[in-house]
Amino acid sequence: MSKKPFLAAPLLAAFALAGFSAPAAADDFLLDTAWGRTPPCNTGSPHLIPNPAFALSGVPPRTRVLVFEMLDLNAPGFKHGGGTVRYKGQRLIAPGAFSYLGPCPPAGETHRYIWTVYAKDGPGTFATELGKAEVVKSFPR
Repeated sequence: MSKKPFLAAPLLAAFALAGFSAPAAADDFLLDTAWGRTPPCNTGSPHLIPNPAFALSGVPPRTRVLVFEMLDLNAPGFKHGGGTVRYKGQRLIAPGAFSYLGPCPPAGETHRYIWTVYAKDGPGTFATELGKAEVVKSFPR
């Protein structure tokens, strides 16, 4: 018996207590996140860090891969990268599933970042996109 559903339940409950949104309908593809332990950037340029936790709901049927990307809305030309995660029905993507260039606004500023997740039917260039969800978060909080 796997402990993953048991471990995921308290994390999903914590997300609910933190004010994460619930889906409007069962077929809505929604994404939410919190920065959690995302370290502040003191170097003036982003560095590779582990992803924060993500909560998912309404993931499209036939999804096999989730592709995450982050973009700084205050500096739209700067892509922070993201990662690819195999999807097996989980509602929570744990911190550290992939690495990306962390948020790094100039000292004393807050930037808005958009996380986008693409649901795909498989890996690679020729996979079909089945859906897309986005969430915008400010950093620092």
